[in-house]
Amino acid sequence: MLISLAAQYKQNDVHIYIVNLSPDDECVAMLDRLTTILPYTQFFTGKNLSRLLDIISTKVNENVDMENYHDSIYLVIFGLQKARELKEDDDFRYYSADENKPKVSPAKQFSNILKEGPDIGIHTLLWCDGYNSLKNKIGRNLIQEFDMRVVLQMGTDDSNSLIDTRAANKLGSYKAYYYSINENRLEKFQPYSIPIKDKDTDNWLNWVKLQFRKA
Repeated sequence: MLISLAAQYKQNDVHIYIVNLSPDDECVAMLDRLTTILPYTQFFTGKNLSRLLDIISTKVNENVDMENYHDSIYLVIFGLQKARELKEDDDFRYYSADENKPKVSPAKQFSNILKEGPDIGIHTLLWCDGYNSLKNKIGRNLIQEFDMRVVLQMGTDDSNSLIDTRAANKLGSYKAYYYSINENRLEKFQPYSIPIKDKDTDNWLNWVKLQFRKA
């Protein structure tokens, strides 16, 4: 997905920020390697999430205020269920570098990015381990900001909540659904796992890296 996304842009027209919160070692290794292959990606760990949200939220505010539309930005988060910063706590106050100046919480910054970002070219891609985790992190209202959704097999209620049909309850282990609200489109497809580290994968990734160097 990330390679396909990056291939649609020229190097100076897009920035892709990848945040990995997943404990999966294979996922960490692959994402880390992709940042050495894709020329306009940056890889972040969970401890940098708050800082990154601060930076992107500032860009959103600047572009909205100035109506200044520039490069596309993609915020990609794997393992959203592990993002402790997004749990809003009314009893906890956040501060900027100036400790006397209150700062917007990461949860509110993330909400701002999801609501205002797409209209000015700032998009968010999330992976989460289940509907309840997604709902607990961002709430039902913010889930509605996502037009395009991909689901694996899940319970009937969760399926109805995410794709407006119980169909994902009967998917099986090797199928998924792509759902677009705006297009009113539901399409079944076969997903794939993270490429394993072997000679064939290395050859393929080296070929991908070469294509980006030629572009």
